[in-house]
Amino acid sequence: IYGSADRNIPPAVMKFMAERAHSVKTIVVEGGSHALMVSRPDAIALLIKEAASAQ
Repeated sequence: IYGSADRNIPPAVMKFMAERAHSVKTIVVEGGSHALMVSRPDAIALLIKEAASAQ
């Protein structure tokens, strides 16, 4: 999970690292900064709820 507006680690670098790690699922939070829980708490809360209810 990374933000499209991250100024600390560019999104292109995050995408590369996810691909290199053979990530099964990568989520880009639009407008999210490096601190996603601050910039997009709504999106992060939803992702946590979805993960908690996954089967």
